[in-house]
Amino acid sequence: MAQAKKVEFGNSEEIQTSSNTKISKMEKVGYASGDLACNLIYATVSTYLLFFYTDVFGISAAAAGTMFLVVRIFDAINDPIIGSIVDRTNTRYGRFRPYLLYSAVPFAILAILCFTTPDFDQWGKLVYAYVTYTLLTVVYTFINVPYGALTSAITRDNDEVVSLTSVRMIFANIGGLIVSFFVPFLSSYIGDMTNDSALGWQITMGIMGVVGTILILFTFKSTKERVKVVESSVKIKPTDIFEQLRVNRPLVVLSIFFIIIFGVNSIINSVGIYYVTYNMESPDLVK
Repeated sequence: MAQAKKVEFGNSEEIQTSSNTKISKMEKVGYASGDLACNLIYATVSTYLLFFYTDVFGISAAAAGTMFLVVRIFDAINDPIIGSIVDRTNTRYGRFRPYLLYSAVPFAILAILCFTTPDFDQWGKLVYAYVTYTLLTVVYTFINVPYGALTSAITRDNDEVVSLTSVRMIFANIGGLIVSFFVPFLSSYIGDMTNDSALGWQITMGIMGVVGTILILFTFKSTKERVKVVESSVKIKPTDIFEQLRVNRPLVVLSIFFIIIFGVNSIINSVGIYYVTYNMESPDLVK
């Protein structure tokens, strides 16, 4: 059995298992399943929700595009706040895993609500879209931030970290492929069967949500936080990130780089479905 050791870092103390601890294949698969789940749900939202809003739900392109911009700005402000909340967490399940347990079901429910079409007028639809999409991004952050940090709590062995990350990337790509090819087919098939394209999208998102929830709960169940960090006496405030942006030029450059990359990826993902529908004149592929 691996023995624990203590490593001191200034005012904090890290308690971790010995460096030769090997992570089982089951735990690696369990951890990677979290990224598969996030892609099944959030990649579906990122890729198809704008099209759903404009061509199925009936929101204008200008209103939907503005909403996406507003929510993204809110998300940028919200992320460091949630990160600070996660950093202060200390439960019997660990620091990061509880968020997977308690956020999995709300995450799926909100994703389904985003693809639901209540019978509201234009203003009602827009308010409904703002509320459901904003809440979805908040809950997703409560899953994604601790999930990304979970690797460092599972092990600090460099070889095991590389192995965990590699399996995670494989599962993430599998999720992306499923979303790219399976979601349009399934939504179209169900829409044709029910003569209701809106219902086709809702049921498809429901399937993605149920599968994603099961996978996230599997990640919670199969992983273990071996590295525990005692809370430091140095208090970090959410506003400290803005101070770092002021004095840390490499961080600013890196932030701009990621904003550009993710922005371009988001545009590519969102416009692809419009291209297939209107340029290729094959709307049957994405009903």
